[in-house]
Amino acid sequence: MHHNHIPPRRGDFQGAFHMKIAFTSCFDASQDPTQEVWLDMLGHQPDVLLLLGDSIYMDFWPHLGRPRTLSDAQFAEEMYSRYRRQWGVASFRTLIRAVAHVGIIWDDHDFAWNGACGTSRKEKCDWNDELLIWQCTPTVDEQPYIDVVSDTKKRIAHALFSQFKQVLRTTGHADTYPDMPLLADMLAMPAHSITEVFNIGEVRIILLDTRSFREPMIDPYSPGLLLGAAQQQWLLAQSQHSGISLICSGTALTRGSESWDKYRDYQWLMEQPLGKAVVLSGDIHKNAQKLHKYGSNRLLEITSSGAAQPGLGGDCGNFGLIETDGQHFQAWLCSEGHPPQSVNCA
Repeated sequence: MHHNHIPPRRGDFQGAFHMKIAFTSCFDASQDPTQEVWLDMLGHQPDVLLLLGDSIYMDFWPHLGRPRTLSDAQFAEEMYSRYRRQWGVASFRTLIRAVAHVGIIWDDHDFAWNGACGTSRKEKCDWNDELLIWQCTPTVDEQPYIDVVSDTKKRIAHALFSQFKQVLRTTGHADTYPDMPLLADMLAMPAHSITEVFNIGEVRIILLDTRSFREPMIDPYSPGLLLGAAQQQWLLAQSQHSGISLICSGTALTRGSESWDKYRDYQWLMEQPLGKAVVLSGDIHKNAQKLHKYGSNRLLEITSSGAAQPGLGGDCGNFGLIETDGQHFQAWLCSEGHPPQSVNCA
């Protein structure tokens, strides 16, 4: 888990706000090779770009789950070719070269496949025909579930994600994408978490990994973990910050088939003293905002998804903007063909 400090870059903003952050998720160069959204975003002159998952699509309807059937070598070639294709989008490269810093996380479609999980469960679940429910009993060993990604594919996914992130953060970005690492080298490296934190002035940006430690959803009456216990404690420690913390999640807190509220982590999150934290999320192919309430705790979530995914059920042209001085902020959600909509930050 990495922690970096990035010096602030003062933009041409009104009032006390001295930094502009753009964020979005869900874009697919195979479906949209031009991706005009990045030029729209560039017009707002952001200092920081946050990519909140599904930067490539290893699968999409009607071929959901197809990467499960690929050999490790085929999986690597497919994933690498999609990252290379995304870097080949000229508008994307133009924006990357214009911002001071890029933060990136993954979600299911760039982790492995739709609904992919990184961790199995020590529970055996069977359908009870009489009660018409799933019944789960503890086991000593982790159980095989169809959505759990193999260790080798996780290593490949981590290696190629790391390569893409390195390209995005390289000064003097070349137009050409680097060669794919050798498969043997990728398999020899452990599949680390992609969690990261960095400070820009008084703003802390916390990048979560909502896939590597996610357990499969088997029984709604026996929900699993999304972050895992160690990442929960890491998030809590990082959020103890005097300025604003932007918690970046590839998965929305609610309103999704795999959202946080389907796991034990949602109630845990709402019980925590998170200070001046705001959750930025993606995945659900639309812009949205929600103030989550639990007792006296309040947690604002701003979702921007559907940057350039014109496939069935997708969307294009969506992104969010935040202007901040580290203690206060203003936020907008932008959609193609519509004026920016102010987010109620109260």
